[in-house]
Amino acid sequence: MTLDLDFTGVVRFPPKNGSGIAVIRQPHNFSLPLLEMLINQFLDTLETMSIDGNLWIIELGRIRIHLSE
Repeated sequence: MTLDLDFTGVVRFPPKNGSGIAVIRQPHNFSLPLLEMLINQFLDTLETMSIDGNLWIIELGRIRIHLSE
């Protein structure tokens, strides 16, 4: 089984070359209220931190931030 990394593959899509990348990882029990919660979590964090040049992976209850080198 091959895992498709999409935009989380920082070698292929280096976030430092742009304004940053945000990837929302929805759980298997996806619902619209859950998606709304993930987006609000992202927007709340965006108010206090800059995504510029970084990769943010938004998951339920946490945001993993991969800083550019």
